[in-house]
Amino acid sequence: MGIQEDFIPIIAMDNELLLDRLVLTPNKKSYAGSIVQQEGNTYENPKIDVKGLAIRKVSTNKTVREYYSNILDNYILDEKEIDLMKIISKYKELEIIIKESLLKGEIDFTIPSKANSAENYVNPYSQQPYRAVLTWNKLFPELDINLPNKINMVKLNIKDMDDVRTKIEDPDIIARYESIFENKDLTKNGINVVAIGEVNEIPEEIRPFIDIEAMVGTHTKPGLPLLKSLGFETLTSTESEFTTNIIRF
Repeated sequence: MGIQEDFIPIIAMDNELLLDRLVLTPNKKSYAGSIVQQEGNTYENPKIDVKGLAIRKVSTNKTVREYYSNILDNYILDEKEIDLMKIISKYKELEIIIKESLLKGEIDFTIPSKANSAENYVNPYSQQPYRAVLTWNKLFPELDINLPNKINMVKLNIKDMDDVRTKIEDPDIIARYESIFENKDLTKNGINVVAIGEVNEIPEEIRPFIDIEAMVGTHTKPGLPLLKSLGFETLTSTESEFTTNIIRF
């Protein structure tokens, strides 16, 4: 149905799925579609089928997953005409939400991960989750995180103790950071990640060092394939990839 007569002899079709919209991304086996018929059964309301997209994976922050899923379901698959400017504005809005949340010390946009014991790694200090837990345990031994464990992380930008002393005055907290730097394997590249223990907010001792841009980049990365599929260009720096409002025609 709907195929020009000249093309019929050269097209082989399978009637397993009928979609009214299919979103293809640059990544292999990564797509999303709105299914209206499957194996002869017609859906009264289209069924959303998502394969391989990071916005649906548990390694993506839950709040971010829900935000991007809303964009995919309601602004891309369920819209008759896709409003590109509305979509890019939603992406930029998420960046602002993440920044403001982290600056307030909220834990809504921490990074989910799994940290194992040292014996489970060939080189444990090369693993961010492992370093994150060790750093937290040095800062807050009274709230010790046991390994293995599911954790939430925050990226930091502490190069050396000079960075700490310019933003922290409490001698006890300074001493705790000094104890972290005593472990040269742990701080080979400074302190760039910390786990967040069983607390309701990011502790004040950590907030001045949150790498806001790195956190935004981590959370927006899962949504970039969707933007690319719609024709948006992304720009890449030495460490991250980020959105633009440039459209490729």
